[in-house]
Amino acid sequence: TAEVVDSALRVLGKLVQTFTGLVEPVYCVAPGMSFELSYYRNLCVHVFIHQAIVTAVLHRAVQRQPNVRRLERANVMSDVRFLSRLLKREFVFSGAATPNVSDAPKRPLAQQAVAGEQWGAENSTALMRNFESALELLVSEGVVDVCEEGGSISLEQYCQAQEMGGYDHWNKHFTFLCSLVWPLIESYWLVLASLLYIFQNDLVIVGEGRAVSAMQSFAKTLVHTGHVQYDEAASAEPLKAALQTYGELGIVRWARRFGNQGEHMVALELEPEFRGSGEDRFGPLIRLADAVSSYRRCWREQEGPEDYPEYVARMAFPHSKL
Repeated sequence: TAEVVDSALRVLGKLVQTFTGLVEPVYCVAPGMSFELSYYRNLCVHVFIHQAIVTAVLHRAVQRQPNVRRLERANVMSDVRFLSRLLKREFVFSGAATPNVSDAPKRPLAQQAVAGEQWGAENSTALMRNFESALELLVSEGVVDVCEEGGSISLEQYCQAQEMGGYDHWNKHFTFLCSLVWPLIESYWLVLASLLYIFQNDLVIVGEGRAVSAMQSFAKTLVHTGHVQYDEAASAEPLKAALQTYGELGIVRWARRFGNQGEHMVALELEPEFRGSGEDRFGPLIRLADAVSSYRRCWREQEGPEDYPEYVARMAFPHSKL
């Protein structure tokens, strides 16, 4: 209602810029206030998280398979499980819909994703309940449609919107829900892109603080060069959480090593179980990065998210080797 909007604008104060003297007032984010506004966004995002993850999955399907007009629920559930597990540190999921980190399977996340396995089966009932509840709300709000025969999810309105010219024609509620998780997906992809550069170039990164600082410098540069859209994606907290999540999932580890002068250090390493063999040494990490990247917003419309310039990574990460 108008009263709720007015109350929210009063709370946000100088974070929102208002233009008057027009046909109607126009509101936008005040210059340099994106990070501050994301604080308020994060306070209420958990209310919409189940719906947001479902819409992010459906958005991915439209971008990757524009000619597919229907999705089977089982396929959507598999992707919902993947994103829910990936973002476990960011949200409190109702009904224990994702497994505890300590209960995670021994095989790393990307290997399971490539193999098509569904991890977290012990909590599949809670996850399914949350998924069905979110889908019911999305249907009641006109965000998605469910086909009467078979119960598959229709993507017709979004495929048509994409053909008409992209996000300007999409359901506004749909893009709003997606935007709640897109910044975090960017952060988790940025960390994977960083790890790929670090390991492929055999660099030594000592200490979590230095690693996160370098990754943040890398992320901020990509934001300002237009390769990453969301300022919040370059925040230190989600980058740190992503790095810790990949450690808990058996992808990276902090290993004790000796420096050039014989000093002890703790350096970032790729877990041995997560390394491929031969020319495919970094294959599992590349496939995981591609999987996470597929959920990003293709905000360049037809072009999609481009690869970042390699010189940005060269400047962000020190070329120190043992």
